[in-house]
Amino acid sequence: MISVTLHDGSTVLLNVDLIESVEYGPTTTVTLTSGRRLSVVDDPQTLIAAIHASRAAVLASVESGPLAGPSADVIELHPDREEPS
Repeated sequence: MISVTLHDGSTVLLNVDLIESVEYGPTTTVTLTSGRRLSVVDDPQTLIAAIHASRAAVLASVESGPLAGPSADVIELHPDREEPS
C-alpha cells in the first residue's frame, strides 16, 4: 500500500497491485484497474518511488519469510486428488 494525497488534502491508501497507470501533466492522475481515476498532488517520481519501495518490501518479506529457502515445505492444496498422467 502507498499513501497519496488528493487535491482536497485528504490522504488515501492505494493497493499498488491495483494501479494501472500514472499520468503526467498539470496534475498527476492515478488510474486503477477498476477504471477509477484519482487526481493527486503527489508528483509522479514520488509515486513511482513509493510503488518500487512497496514492491521491494513485499519481495524482501517473501525472501526472508517462513517459506523461504530450500528447506521450505510443499503444501498440497488437494492431497486427495490424483496426479494427472
